[in-house]
Amino acid sequence: MTNQLPLLDIAPEVIASYVERLGRCGEQQGGGLIRLPYSQAWVDAHITLTEMMTAAGLDVHRDAVGNIFGTLPGTDDERVILTGSHIDTVYLGGKYDGALGVLAGIAALDALRSQVGRPRKTLQGGGTVRGGG
Repeated sequence: MTNQLPLLDIAPEVIASYVERLGRCGEQQGGGLIRLPYSQAWVDAHITLTEMMTAAGLDVHRDAVGNIFGTLPGTDDERVILTGSHIDTVYLGGKYDGALGVLAGIAALDALRSQVGRPRKTLQGGGTVRGGG
């Protein structure tokens, strides 16, 4: 007998709204984004992600270099399973590069929490500093 996770319902509109909302942080008039590490646009992105993670029922924290994590505590928190990507961009980068990996993780953790309940393992979604501006 296997424990299979039920299919989760994540509306495409949720991901699209996350992408559009985060995409406003560092958006340029002529197109593209500039969200270099530690810039004001990057700080704004952290504020936006904190709001998204909190609304998704996640515990939010940052480490000393600026990585941001949303945690869904499990019943067995001995190990953590982490998903995510980077939230900074290259000069005039796109709104999906890196950010989609962070936003999809938030949406998945929210769906798991609301549709399945508390997981066995602690799960985290995060946005990292890659420093590639």
